Amino acid sequence: MESVDFGGVRATLVAPDGTVFFDSDVDAATLENHAGRPETASAFQTGDGESDRDSGRWVT
Repeated sequence: MESVDFGGVRATLVAPDGTVFFDSDVDAATLENHAGRPETASAFQTGDGESDRDSGRWVT
């Protein structure tokens, strides 16, 4: 797979059933199903979805 620069933005590729196929920050296999997330539902309904949340990964 080629490297992709997301310009410092986290990118996640999610299947219609909520399975995470790719994440630019962590191993996708370690992530829970995203089907219940509002941004995922919006993306599949309208073609666009986003969310801002503190994942806790930056806390020191």
